[in-house]
Amino acid sequence: MSDLSMRRAEHSDSVTTLICRLCLGQIAPERVAYAAALSNPVALALIEPAELPADPRERSAYAARPLSHIEAVRWAADLAELAIKHAWDTNYDQRPAEAIAATRRWAGCPCEHHRAAVVMARASVMDLSSTSWPSLSVTSWAAVYATALTAVWAADAAAWAAVWATKGAGWVAQAAVRSGAITWDGIYIDLADRLVA
Repeated sequence: MSDLSMRRAEHSDSVTTLICRLCLGQIAPERVAYAAALSNPVALALIEPAELPADPRERSAYAARPLSHIEAVRWAADLAELAIKHAWDTNYDQRPAEAIAATRRWAGCPCEHHRAAVVMARASVMDLSSTSWPSLSVTSWAAVYATALTAVWAADAAAWAAVWATKGAGWVAQAAVRSGAITWDGIYIDLADRLVA
């Protein structure tokens, strides 16, 4: 079987699996429509794409709306970690990486103990930002900003509910792009995959 034939067979299997998940109610059609709007080929084979704003930051924020609080925080933590690895010297300061780790622990167990640890880590990152902002490069600043935003939404469900659904996802995505760690196309591919996972 040729590579092209194998890819078509894999694509066909993915479409069949997604059809079954839709029919069984295991995935909301809205998630698939957003994934289609972000050019996910499996979603495009099944459903009409949702309308998304043209502005990249607004587009990612709008498309992230179907994610649950935990899913959104995990996505933001992945973006922030990518930005930190790309644009931050961890030998200089471990606080951003520690905030991401605390956020991941909270996402695995959203109890009060882990929420308090995220609040402490967020405060530490904000302290870093207030003392170091003038000396940070744009890419380093963006990485720290993505980390701080991620910790905010992990620690505060009310902030997530009020802001994440409309702006927060776009802010974290934009910070990751500005750090130079990922492109907008990379953001869209990753988000589309998460929507239909």
